[in-house]
Amino acid sequence: MSVIPLIRGTSIVETKDEYDAAGGRLGEKILILNIDKSQLQANSHGESNVTYDLRVGDEYRDHRDAGKIYTGERGIELFPNSAVIIQTHEHVQVPKCRFGYIVPKVFLLQQGVSNTSSKVDPGYEGPLLVAVFNLGKTNVFLKPKQKFCTLVFHDVQGDGVQMYGKSAKRITGNTSMGLFRRMRDVIERRSGTLAVLALIGFVLLISYEAGLFHGFFVKLFDTIDRRAGTIGIVLGVISLVVICIEAGLFHKIVEMLRNTRSK
Repeated sequence: MSVIPLIRGTSIVETKDEYDAAGGRLGEKILILNIDKSQLQANSHGESNVTYDLRVGDEYRDHRDAGKIYTGERGIELFPNSAVIIQTHEHVQVPKCRFGYIVPKVFLLQQGVSNTSSKVDPGYEGPLLVAVFNLGKTNVFLKPKQKFCTLVFHDVQGDGVQMYGKSAKRITGNTSMGLFRRMRDVIERRSGTLAVLALIGFVLLISYEAGLFHGFFVKLFDTIDRRAGTIGIVLGVISLVVICIEAGLFHKIVEMLRNTRSK
């Protein structure tokens, strides 16, 4: 089994008509729909043509959620020690004599992001699903259509090859990109800041109750005590606005209003 050089128009075709004309599943050419034309350029200096980098598609699923999520303009935020399943932007159709596998990109490995090695069977048609892990200690963002893993094809020799005959792999479940999920993500991103604020508030409260503040600070805390309800409401509103901005809720409302007017 040898590695197949990926040459556009020779071993790789970009339309269903070209794929069918080359013999389809019984031919030798691989179909990649939505191909990144910047890759596999002829006479490209410094770039290998035995691999193709797959890109982030329209849908993914966070391991914490039951449903799928639309990537949208925001992309995917990978939290430390978390995993997502990403549907690729590319769709492939693999003939009987080809077998593919997916490996990580070194650029993302250096950021602590890796994916499980997975296979692409002869006869498979459709998008690919790739499990991606953040093994690092910081949040990592994957942009829409960003290259995030690498595809390699081998030549399959000999008789008796059984082709993949099932339906294409898809992310299952209803869309779960709702307000509460966005708010949860914001809270997780700001958990350190929230913990520090909570600790400062607790220390100030204990110090006040213990009578450690005098003079100016007593007057200050008396004012806070009298206006505690108002201050609490103001801080709550500010916190809610910040969370809504971070979660992109206002942008979503504007989009909904625009869609309603256009109808």
